[in-house]
This record gives sequence, structure tokens and C-alpha cells, in this order.
Amino acid sequence: MVSPLRLLVPVALSCILVGCGSGIAALVAGNSGGSTGPGLGEPPPPTLVPTSGTLAPLFHAEAPLMSVRLQDVIKPGPGAEIFVEIRALGGAVVDRPLSIYRSGTDSVEFFFDIPNIRSELTRTLGAAAFDKDVAAELAVLIDGEDAAPPVPVTLLKRPVAIVDSPSPIILVSAEGTDVVSVTLRSVTLQLPTSGVPGTSDYTREVIELNDLRATVAFGDLPNLSSEQSAKIGLATPSAVAGEYDIEFIMPRTNNPTQAQFTIDSFPSGRSSLVSRVFCRPVLFGTSPATGSTDGGSAVVLFGQALVPSDKATGELLFEKIKLEVHKGGRIAEISLEMIRRSISKQNQLVFSMPASPDGTPGPVRLELTVEVGANPPPRQNSVEELTTVKTDAFFYGDTYPNFGPRGVRLPEAPIATRAAPFVSRSVSTADVLSLTQDP
Repeated sequence: MVSPLRLLVPVALSCILVGCGSGIAALVAGNSGGSTGPGLGEPPPPTLVPTSGTLAPLFHAEAPLMSVRLQDVIKPGPGAEIFVEIRALGGAVVDRPLSIYRSGTDSVEFFFDIPNIRSELTRTLGAAAFDKDVAAELAVLIDGEDAAPPVPVTLLKRPVAIVDSPSPIILVSAEGTDVVSVTLRSVTLQLPTSGVPGTSDYTREVIELNDLRATVAFGDLPNLSSEQSAKIGLATPSAVAGEYDIEFIMPRTNNPTQAQFTIDSFPSGRSSLVSRVFCRPVLFGTSPATGSTDGGSAVVLFGQALVPSDKATGELLFEKIKLEVHKGGRIAEISLEMIRRSISKQNQLVFSMPASPDGTPGPVRLELTVEVGANPPPRQNSVEELTTVKTDAFFYGDTYPNFGPRGVRLPEAPIATRAAPFVSRSVSTADVLSLTQDP
């Protein structure tokens, strides 16, 4: 498929842009005359040759650039109007995509787009509008008349993308490291004639042959972010005939959010939308990582996508998070008032550590739960709660050192302590303190 950016070059070649939707614009000066058949016989009949093939997408994200060759057609004269028509549903519905004719050539390029056909299918069939192939015709008109008999084309039904998991939602890391596996059905793909399926070279060729892309938009409908391309690592035929296995890496995001994606290809177009994947927060660790069982110390939790933000203003939505400290079967919740919002960010959360939930020293588990929008919802509710756990995220130490029995061996009562390096958090406070009488 040719990139639309190439159309910026031929301006000096007298390119003519014509007709979009139902409108028609004027065309170019060209050469007159046509070809004749061999000998003294009748000239061959005019023919349309679809150089991009006779398959096209019924549903697509971007209008692909296609072309049709005018074979044995008298070249248009000066000021002739030329445009492409796509006729469907028995000719009752017609689309005229934006067309380009270069003076003196025998080809017409056009951006394949069929909004009228799609609208009529949606009106008559509803949700099933794109579930079946649609027979259509491709025609080229010169000054309002068919330049040659129309060519039959097939508008391919929309491919179906499926994430195979028993869970209603699939959680992936917001860090951009997790692989998403997709099964693609009802799709027409051209496969390499050589190579080993599943290898990187084979996957690369499948991508190139079909303009295969994984496209991700973060957020809930209708407030999706701009689309991002995801790196495809696998594209190979599935064990089930007519199905294909696709794997891609979910892009990195600063927001805990719903990640909706599609798989695009040519000529099949854009697949169904998958809305079951969510990017969860990632917890790296805390600083400082130790503190008194009495609590009160300022702690920074480092991570990725810790706090959601408002799409319009960028304001951090701290009311959408719940941070808890778990220890000894008890829970201490870090309230909104304990979070220092003025200096917190999406990758670091600053808060006051509560007292040890069970009143004893030792390691704790942090749990961060974030509420995000889900639309269309994978379940009946319109929000999802994403929970991330970090074990041994913080260590409560003894508030008051215990100097016995070693302290009683000093000739006088100790007046200061000196901390030795921790060997392990499982070692008690008494075993990591050295006692001294020095001030």
C-alpha cells in the first residue's frame, strides 16, 4: 500500500484531485487518442484493471490508496472530469472517493473510502453491518460516463480480534513490557512463500505483505487518547484453519487505564475493538524503606502509573486511589489527608507512613488500588478497580532499642547507640545495634 505522503510530490506533474463523497471537481489537460487492436480488426474493448486487486476493506481506519488502470480507454481530453465510483447493494448506494489522475497516464489513483455504503449497512443491519462480505462494483467515469464496464470487487467483512482468557479483564503492566496475545479471525492475509512460521523473519514479512499493525488507544470511550502503534513480535497462522496468532508489546503509559486496541491490515481493514485489557500500576519500592512502628515518617513510593489523571486538565485524581499497609493480618489505610499531593507525581507518591498495623516490627506489604473508567465495559459496571501488590515494600523497626541482656554487661548504663549495616531484614533490631559509652 502506498503512503498518502507520496501525493505531495506530483504537484508539478499536473495531478488533478477530483470528487469526494458526492462532489465532483474539474480535471486536467491530457492527451487524446487511444489504442487500436492488431491488424485491421476492431480495437479491443475498453477495460478496467484494478492494480490494487479486487479486494477492499468494508471497515477501515485510514483510507488506503488504491489504483485502477484504464486499458484501451481513450485518454481524457482537456478539462475532462474523471472520478472513481464504488457501487454496492445493487447499485442503490454509491461512493465517490477522492481521485487523482495524472495527465497523460492511463491510471487513476483513489483513496478508498465508502462512507455512504457503511452508513446504509449500519442503518439496515445495525450491529451486524460488517459481519459479511459485500459485493460491489468499481467504475471509472469520464465526463459522467463509464469509461469501461465496471469491475466486480468484494468489500471484505470486518476481522474479529479475540483475547483468549477466562478473566473478564486482562491486566498488563503500565511499564510497556508485557506481551498481549490476540487471535485474529475472518481476515484475509497474504503469507510468505518461504520461511518458518513463528520466526522473526517470517513475522516481518507477514507485516510487510499485509501492512499489519497493532493500534492502541488508552482511556475509556469516548475520551480515548491518540492512537499509538504497538510493536508486533509474532504474526503466524494459528493451529485453527483461517485464524492467525498475533502478539504485540503493550506501549508504556503514565496512566493506569483501559487499553483498547485493534489489528489493522490490508485488504481486510480494521478489526473489532478489544476492550478487556487494562494497564495496572507498577510499584518499584519505597524510600526510606524503614521506619518506626509508631509511624509518622515521610515515605516516597516509586513506580509507574500510580495515580490517574484528568484527560482534559492533567490534574492528578488522588481520590481514585486507595493505598493500604498490610501486616500480621491487619490493615492500615493511608488516607487522602496523609498523601502529600502537592509534591506527588504519577511516578512517585509521597505520604506519611501509618503506625504498624499489628504494632510489631517487621516487613509489610503495600497494596495500591486504582479506580479507572471502563467503556465499553467488559462487565456491567462502568469502572474497574486495578490492584497492585508490593511485598516487603517497607520494614518497621523497633521504636525503642532493647539493651538487654547485652546492655547489662557494660560497666555503666549506655548513653548512645550506633547502627551496624543490615545483613537481612529478618535480623532483629537488637542484633544490629552495637552499644557504646561514647557520647
